[in-house]
Amino acid sequence: MSVILPTFPAPQSAEPFFVDAGGVQQSIGGGEDMRLDRLGDRFGCTFNLIPQRWQDMDTAEQTRAARVWVARLIQGLSQGAVMRFPQPGFRPPGNPSVVAAAAVTAASQVAVRNNGPAVQLLEGQFMTHTRAATGRSYLYQVRANTGLPANGEAVTPLWPRIRGPMAPGDRLEFAKPTIEGLVRGDRLSWSLAVTRLAGISFQIVERG
Repeated sequence: MSVILPTFPAPQSAEPFFVDAGGVQQSIGGGEDMRLDRLGDRFGCTFNLIPQRWQDMDTAEQTRAARVWVARLIQGLSQGAVMRFPQPGFRPPGNPSVVAAAAVTAASQVAVRNNGPAVQLLEGQFMTHTRAATGRSYLYQVRANTGLPANGEAVTPLWPRIRGPMAPGDRLEFAKPTIEGLVRGDRLSWSLAVTRLAGISFQIVERG
């Protein structure tokens, strides 16, 4: 089970990136290069936190403390971690209650059911699919503006192609997407200043 990382404080900076599972096969004889697509494209993100005290006794919100972040990140090296995915300056329209309406595997569009008011999904916004069978989450991006009718069904184009099979009833989170994956790096280090503030940076990459 992946470790849930604290939600406070929000990262000081974040650098999302896309991991391309495919590649380009170059022609030997001067012909046209060939694109080779493979299932498994996924996302990652590098996070940098504001300097924090190792132990902050001035607040009841103890997840402010750097010691909590460090403890959970170390566990995330082997167990995986879940973190809110950044979309700076973007407020997802509405708060739809959406589930998968049909079983889907390796497709780039999914049938969904909206169990709330009508909402317009916007091209480029992110969403998280959580498999009910395993609890594991996958991050995707909406490929085109799509209207979800109130208490109705629609087909939503996503990218990359579906990796974890979707089953009817699986939850799709558009309002507060998260990224789940392994904390990357051979070691996890953090700096401790003489002011007793800890500087923490880390990277999460989806498992694929």
